[in-house]
Amino acid sequence: MFTEFFCGIGGFASVMPPQTEALSIDINRNALEIHALNFAHRRSCKSLESLPVATATEFPNKFWWMSPPCQPYTRRGKQRDLEDPRAAGFRNMLTLIGHVRPHCIGMENVPEFQSSQSHALLLETLSRAHYHLAEVILCPTQLGSVNRRRRYYLIASQDSLLPWRTLVESPLLAQYSRRLESAVDMSQFGLSAAWQTQFASALHVIQAEAFLEGREQTTCFTSAYGRSPVYSGSWLETPQGIRQFTPREILRQLGFPDSFQIPAWPPEKLGPLIGNTLSLPAITYLLRHFPADSCPSPVQPTWQR
Repeated sequence: MFTEFFCGIGGFASVMPPQTEALSIDINRNALEIHALNFAHRRSCKSLESLPVATATEFPNKFWWMSPPCQPYTRRGKQRDLEDPRAAGFRNMLTLIGHVRPHCIGMENVPEFQSSQSHALLLETLSRAHYHLAEVILCPTQLGSVNRRRRYYLIASQDSLLPWRTLVESPLLAQYSRRLESAVDMSQFGLSAAWQTQFASALHVIQAEAFLEGREQTTCFTSAYGRSPVYSGSWLETPQGIRQFTPREILRQLGFPDSFQIPAWPPEKLGPLIGNTLSLPAITYLLRHFPADSCPSPVQPTWQR
């Protein structure tokens, strides 16, 4: 039914019905290890840069989802666009789409993607294949999440798409995404004294009380969280000291249920994987704009059950 390219830990699979026929593809074996803890469907460790058309024709093609690397379009990634080697997989994906023509397509990337050469090539490919498409810049805070994660999204279908729905904040999502763990190992997650001194003016620190009461939001968590103290996500000031948000707390802010399993890996190993995943409320919102017979209905989120 669906193929998830650049699948990571399985953000798109998390909103799909569990019985759906599916294939998830990524080159990162650590991400696929977490994926295997949570989903029973097929997965494959493949490089998408050279994936042949003949192989892709055998993939489930009712719906293709892709979350290609964002570094070619960010300042930290030097904005090399199509010249960045990390964009090679995306370029090949466009070739595959032109030949296979899956019924529906969805994509996520950073907002800067929308002004890139890659974006122009994407629209050209979809136009030649006669897709109906819609684009939006969306932040999960517009749906009730406490995490700011503005992203570019595209949906395309061989059928007409439904008009954009009014964005409605969910107080249940807001309450769920603010939940904190009761006991946190400060030796593992605490902010070191050296970093507090060196980066004092650049750290984004929020008060635990203000966060729990909904008066402060977290910034976007990235793949550098846990390895870089700045521009990679927020820090939390608690009575025990300033600390990172734990992987479980970040997953809650991204809409993942507590039943989603993660290994007991150190934060510097889990951080890049969780920072690269999707915001599930945003994906759920997007999927509701496909005709009912074009795409499986997303599963009901934990906070609405």
